[in-house]
Amino acid sequence: MKDVDILSRGETSLSTSTLYEALSRLLNQGLIERVEGGEKPDGNRARKAYRLSRLGRQVLEAETTRLQHRVEQAHLRLAEGEI
Repeated sequence: MKDVDILSRGETSLSTSTLYEALSRLLNQGLIERVEGGEKPDGNRARKAYRLSRLGRQVLEAETTRLQHRVEQAHLRLAEGEI
């Protein structure tokens, strides 16, 4: 949750329930997978760690390409004075 705050420069706040719902959905869709051996930073229970699955990486790459194309189109329209 701290990473989301940092990466969004404080524009996005993520609650614990939202995070766990998203993780559950991503696991069910096969986009992420559990990584064994989470850390125990405070001596309590181990943290659950996740990583992108092969499918998740493919989906992320496709979405990144799609968004880059949209940004390029917006820049072109701005340059041409259409916006």
